[in-house]
Amino acid sequence: SSSYNGYATGFGNLISYFGRVGYTYNNRYILSGSYRRDGSSNFGVNNRFGNFPAAGFAYKFSEENFVRNSLPFITEGKVRVGWGRTGNNRIPLFLTDVNTYSGNPSGNLVYSFGTNENFNSGTTINTLSNPNLKWELTDQTDVGLDLELFNRSVSVGLDWYKRKSSGLLVRVPIPTSNGVGGVAGVTSSIVTNAADAENTGVEFTVGYNSIPKRNLQLQYWNKRRFQ
Repeated sequence: SSSYNGYATGFGNLISYFGRVGYTYNNRYILSGSYRRDGSSNFGVNNRFGNFPAAGFAYKFSEENFVRNSLPFITEGKVRVGWGRTGNNRIPLFLTDVNTYSGNPSGNLVYSFGTNENFNSGTTINTLSNPNLKWELTDQTDVGLDLELFNRSVSVGLDWYKRKSSGLLVRVPIPTSNGVGGVAGVTSSIVTNAADAENTGVEFTVGYNSIPKRNLQLQYWNKRRFQ
């Protein structure tokens, strides 16, 4: 576990717990899993902690005898699939608090009361608190193929991914008839988890690694992403 303190970071206080396990069978089948639990003071008391699991499986088909015999130019080949969830707590501080406005500079917002209509300094609310704010979540699924060819001089990677983000924070306007804002041009709003986004794409990577004489190493990498 680890923890970070201080509002000077801009991200409040954070505490984390993390665990990971892995298992390999017969040098062919690889299983892995992890679990992370984070707590952040940026969110309300109802959703301060987030849970972020992940799992993956890989199959090294290059270890099979029929691959070695029929495709000897494949030094190493692996197919893999994985899924994981991450969370975002890098949001502005104090979104779970009520924000007030007293004019610019402070104290210039005035109200008139009584029969004499005397002016008095005042304050208005321009942002409501939301104790139910929670982590922005991103779930990603990956399916990939990794190849090392010709004694590892050529490498090829192909990945398909689907990334979905949910509960993105947005500032939602609310009517000033609720008694929030509407004074001196100050708008009224509340921040809430109200937006989603999704990306799907393919990544292709090819690399060349050559080791000529005098231990001079040349490398070339080319990566393409399609969405």
